[in-house]
Amino acid sequence: MISEGRTVRIEEVSIEEVKKRFEKEPRMLQGLPRLEKVRLVTIEGCRPIACGGTHLRNVHEAKGVRIDRMETVAGGFRVYFDVL
Repeated sequence: MISEGRTVRIEEVSIEEVKKRFEKEPRMLQGLPRLEKVRLVTIEGCRPIACGGTHLRNVHEAKGVRIDRMETVAGGFRVYFDVL
């Protein structure tokens, strides 16, 4: 994705909109903050995720990704990583 230079889209949506978009993926709703608006980040070609971190405009701005650790969670796994 980095070498392809995929774009990153950031949008703020209501919590109701988030619930509607992820109604078939209840895991995505776990741990959401209790806010009126949620920031969704979408990398071109990937599904959106709720996030409060800093983001690039294009993944080409990253030099790479370092995976810190992975853990198994109910129904899948969680990846902790740093963008270089």
